[in-house]
Amino acid sequence: MSTLKFNKAKHAYRLDGKPMTGVTTVLGIIAKPALINWAANMAVDYVKENSAGGGLLDYLVSEKVLEEARTAHTRAKEKAGDKGTDIHALVEEYIKKSISENDGRAIGDIPTQEPMLEEFIRWAVNNKVQFLESEKRVYSEKWWVAGTADFTCKINDQRFVGDLKTQKTMWDRTPFFQTAGYMKMLVEMGEEPYDGTIIVNINKEDNKLTEYKSYDWEADIKSFESALQLYRTIKI
Repeated sequence: MSTLKFNKAKHAYRLDGKPMTGVTTVLGIIAKPALINWAANMAVDYVKENSAGGGLLDYLVSEKVLEEARTAHTRAKEKAGDKGTDIHALVEEYIKKSISENDGRAIGDIPTQEPMLEEFIRWAVNNKVQFLESEKRVYSEKWWVAGTADFTCKINDQRFVGDLKTQKTMWDRTPFFQTAGYMKMLVEMGEEPYDGTIIVNINKEDNKLTEYKSYDWEADIKSFESALQLYRTIKI
């Protein structure tokens, strides 16, 4: 039997010692035009917040401020990433607790001071979610790709591959390509077929939770394969 290993520090996967391409690396080939405007706005906002002047000199800035403005988006991304990592860890702990103590059924009486976790728990309880697995390492020898599915679950007797996001909103269908890729790999590894994929997005600015489902997983898998082909072609 093949052995998949994950190096958390390098975020790298190896199957029987051979490096595999990560799912998120593959999908990174897809352009995200919204991020360009976001990065530009970060730079402008930084200049506004760190300038002096008035009248005709509305914005008087130093070379240092201009240089720092170039990387304002990177610092914002890192800060948001830290918060996203924290909530992912809390959700992972909650799901594993539900699996180990309540046969996967969502537990509702867990005290927490984290509003994002509260929203996730409320969603899970209200939808009577039964979690199957958490942080599932998956791979495909056919694609030579690996990744980690945040969770799998059952809702109303339907099986879903799920992913937790902490974005302002879902900008496109790329998260569905990601979860469909996980689905394909899980089935290749011998699991039962799934009915669809689900994205649970919690806005890290206002803690609002939005659920997105896709049953068009065949088209999503084809889209992932298209991204993979493009990634391999460009990489070569």
